[in-house]
Amino acid sequence: SNSTAKRTVLGAVGKCCLARFLEDDYRLIQSMLGDANASNVLDPFEYVHPIIREACEWGSPTRRQLCRADLQSMLHRRAEFLDRSLGTCRDAVTLVDESR
Repeated sequence: SNSTAKRTVLGAVGKCCLARFLEDDYRLIQSMLGDANASNVLDPFEYVHPIIREACEWGSPTRRQLCRADLQSMLHRRAEFLDRSLGTCRDAVTLVDESR
């Protein structure tokens, strides 16, 4: 059979809402990176198992560097949506669009 699945793409406000819904997941990523790599948007969890902070501390130096870069990239891509000082998602998207 030949079926076509309809794809729904989230708009900027939808992406913001999803990022805010997953805020604790992004805080966990920040916790993996530790305080030295604070995003200035999210605080890491105050208490996490020590193994969390060692998420990128295994493998070759190149692998460790890539792991940290990947985690930082995840935070950076959503930082504008996670910054609640910008107001609601609609406000945040409007401010981000105006600054571009």
